[in-house]
Amino acid sequence: WLCPFRFCPGAPVRRSDSPRAPFAARLHRFDALGRVSSLCCIVVTDNRTGRGGWTQQAPGQHERRVGRSICLPACLGYMREAQRLNKMPAKRQASESKEELLELDNVKVAAMVLHEALQQRHYPKFPAHVDTWVTYRRYHYLKTWSRYAVGTLLVLTLFETPMWCKDQADSGGIWEFRSSDKICARWGDGPASSELPMSGLPFLPLGVGLLIEYIMLTIILARIFLAAKLHGYFRDIGACYTSNGAMILDYLMILLGFSDLFYVSFFPNANVRIAPFVRFGLAVSIPWIRAVVVSFARVVRAVVTIGLFLVGTVLIWAWIGAMVFDDLTQEDRNGTPINQGFENFGKSTYTMFATMTTAVLPDALTTSYSHDKAFLFFWLPFVFLACCIFSQVILATVYNEYGEQISEGLKVGHANRVKGVKVTFEYLKSAMKETKGGKQRDVVHFERFQELARTMREFHPSVPEEKLIRICFEALDDDKSETLCVNEFHDMSELLQTRFLVTKRDSEVRKSLEGTAAGETLKWWMTTGEDGPDFGCAPPPWVRSHFEGSPFDRFMSAVLGLNVCWLVVESIYDLNDIPEPNRFLWIDFLFTFAYILEVLVKLSWWSWSEYWKSNDNRFDFLTTVVLAVAGIAFLCFDLDHVVMRYLNLLRLGRLFKALNYIE
Repeated sequence: WLCPFRFCPGAPVRRSDSPRAPFAARLHRFDALGRVSSLCCIVVTDNRTGRGGWTQQAPGQHERRVGRSICLPACLGYMREAQRLNKMPAKRQASESKEELLELDNVKVAAMVLHEALQQRHYPKFPAHVDTWVTYRRYHYLKTWSRYAVGTLLVLTLFETPMWCKDQADSGGIWEFRSSDKICARWGDGPASSELPMSGLPFLPLGVGLLIEYIMLTIILARIFLAAKLHGYFRDIGACYTSNGAMILDYLMILLGFSDLFYVSFFPNANVRIAPFVRFGLAVSIPWIRAVVVSFARVVRAVVTIGLFLVGTVLIWAWIGAMVFDDLTQEDRNGTPINQGFENFGKSTYTMFATMTTAVLPDALTTSYSHDKAFLFFWLPFVFLACCIFSQVILATVYNEYGEQISEGLKVGHANRVKGVKVTFEYLKSAMKETKGGKQRDVVHFERFQELARTMREFHPSVPEEKLIRICFEALDDDKSETLCVNEFHDMSELLQTRFLVTKRDSEVRKSLEGTAAGETLKWWMTTGEDGPDFGCAPPPWVRSHFEGSPFDRFMSAVLGLNVCWLVVESIYDLNDIPEPNRFLWIDFLFTFAYILEVLVKLSWWSWSEYWKSNDNRFDFLTTVVLAVAGIAFLCFDLDHVVMRYLNLLRLGRLFKALNYIE
């Protein structure tokens, strides 16, 4: 039941006459394609009694008698393995037998290797125990939910009641929703609720916030436990799935998070919490946030030297300025003291630092320079060193360091991906080489690749459907051999992390009018007449759309240009307080009608799913619907003209579309 092999009829069996000698029976494993992968099963027996091996009792169980069996990937060396097992204690033999029988098949190991490779990670070894597969799937499932949980905690910081607000327990309880200006009012000499610059929107009550935080931290804790378990499987084979520093940080943050939660749960009137720091620490587990933190640390390390030179320059000039200006008590012609900002070393340091940032230039030096032109020799060297040299060098260092990090990350990620794909190919390749391109090559059968895709879909839902995989495979398989060489396998592996959006291109109106005069007219309006495949309204960036440059596209561009000119005219009337004639409103309705016509014509050519795929179409549709509803409300329900004017501002968003036609 545990061993996935079966005896092949007529398989040769070699038996020894010596007592307790092993014999070998050739076994065969049949994969999904019916191909045979030959292996050996060593059965240690006692030839004097004829007893040994294992018997099948129930699914997942074996009964140990005298000897034991072990499945090996090849027949070589089976004698030495059997002799080693005969010398082991019975309990240890039984333990090793169970572990070796419970091994993953190559497809599942290949799925893990390829999944890590597509994430630009590679590990020299992968555990083959079945529990690794279960843990791996659960970990990556919870990993996605853990990121949502961290994001929820970060958003919760914006809506939970601040700690400086009024005592929750004495102001209505921890479950009551109240406006922010009331709940944050202070007693005694504090400001009244009317004086607080609050929005008035209700804060989340403390109880609701704590309940959400308990749920989110529990999800993150489950992810950390699974990560530790998976890390243990890798550590058993001498590998490392995650760094020890990351594990320690996760344990520390989750411990502090729950400690803070328990404290606030028992003492709701506490005025101090460490939750914001814990949430940022947990956010480091998200890859792009971790990349930002690593980049910041690397950049800081790179600019330390030049930063020390800059700080030293500021301090030296601050000391010189304090020594020089301290005794100058005169005033300039405007009555400003000459030593303003240099009364002591602290103020002098602040002045020189502000000058280094150019925030107070030239105000900081005008008083001293107007008093004596010789002070120019004090200011010019500092401005040259601090503003023109050190500050620019720091910016250049930051840019170069960040660029190098991005370049190194891309190189390492590409190398890891190539290694992982090659290892995956080795796991899945056929036992027999086949002729492909006139050469004997290792190949992977397409059915084997589809099995890999189905396996990866268990923890990577974005893997394309088998129909799409078949379409892409047929485009790559020039010789129709139904196999993949290593280069083709690499291209197909990239396909597994590609997101596809499949839509129906043509609308029902377009299909019904096909072949008629109206259909030909609609086609003339909506296409340029160029040859080649039509990729719809949102083709890839490297493919020119058949709609761009069509008569209808040029017509709507002209309407957009007229709308821009009309908005300029309306703004002139508005800025100069000139009363607008009533016909202005009807001209606005005319442009709204033109935009409604645009939506209807496009939907008569493309299907709704194809139309909605374009972000420009989404914006056009939403603004058109809002303007149309506002126009109907103005005509039928006497909508305020001021409200209509504010809604017309939505048309300004269409002006950005005009930038697409500027080259």
